[in-house]
Amino acid sequence: MIVGQVVAAGEVLMVIEAMKMEHTITAPYGGSVQTIHFGRGDRVPEGASLLDLARVAESAPDVD
Repeated sequence: MIVGQVVAAGEVLMVIEAMKMEHTITAPYGGSVQTIHFGRGDRVPEGASLLDLARVAESAPDVD
């Protein structure tokens, strides 16, 4: 994942390891990654924001 990357709802954003278990974090909605707060190997405090995701406006379907 990189800043500026556009993701779809449900797409994997990152995988977090805690207590020897992996937890997959997915996008709750389509959007653009604005900020990533932690890098590989960083310790993440409980309750910390992992990244900022800006919602992408959904386009209306074409109607003829």
